Amino acid sequence: MKVYRLSTIFTFGWHKGKTLEQVLKNDFQYIDWCLREIKDFVVDDSQLGFITVRYGRFSYEAFKAQKGKWEQYNRRFFEEGQDDYWRNNPDNMDEIDWEAETFEAITGGQLGDLEDFPGTLDDAFTAMGLD
Repeated sequence: MKVYRLSTIFTFGWHKGKTLEQVLKNDFQYIDWCLREIKDFVVDDSQLGFITVRYGRFSYEAFKAQKGKWEQYNRRFFEEGQDDYWRNNPDNMDEIDWEAETFEAITGGQLGDLEDFPGTLDDAFTAMGLD
């Protein structure tokens, strides 16, 4: 699995040779499609909030795919002791709160914090028009 960060350069497709950030600026829906359709494509979770605020929200399906792939990536590499991400980012060792991270990414703070939100994560998707 390849983890894409803003500076990661595409080695395939329409945007070969461009960074993730360049593609986000010019063809946001392509990244949404990549998350949904490409098995080994995942965005570094620590950059999702920034991406959402600056470039827009991914579809519900893309977020679900991102979540599953990110968990798979971390589980596989952490268990095998091959995880460069954790070695290079020791502050991120705490378990990721996927619900809170997803809530922040889809709402961009417009609905406050997840702990103060009266509904479920699905309700937040609905409130943001992403259902």
